[in-house]
Amino acid sequence: MDIRTGNDIFYKFSLIYRGSHDGISNISFINKCNHRVATLVLIKVLQSNEIFGGYASFGLLGEDISNNFVFSFKEGQTMKIGRAKKERISWREKETYGFRFCESMYMDDRTLYLRKNSYYYENVCKSNTYTIEEIETFIVTK
Repeated sequence: MDIRTGNDIFYKFSLIYRGSHDGISNISFINKCNHRVATLVLIKVLQSNEIFGGYASFGLLGEDISNNFVFSFKEGQTMKIGRAKKERISWREKETYGFRFCESMYMDDRTLYLRKNSYYYENVCKSNTYTIEEIETFIVTK
């Protein structure tokens, strides 16, 4: 049996973007976050205690999305998680939004959209648009 301690960290999370510091907009997000490395995005929305997020194993511009997923959780509830479903998106469309986890979730300035026709939205969320209160993005390394 493997026993892990706080001094034996398996992954390192390096903060590269914080909306309250860098500005919550597509341009500021793209300027700070569109690297081709493993990336974790966490989003706090207004008027809700729900946290949304996503993980992109090859970065937010990566073509291989086989390990990408989106999630949400509320205090006192079990985390909801879903795979990012592949869809054809042009490079121009990818660069229009701050981030985009395929058809499941994307950012357009201060608005977080959850696509109604995605499995994730139909089985997890009550709304398809939220106002972003805070957003943080981390590069994930082993």
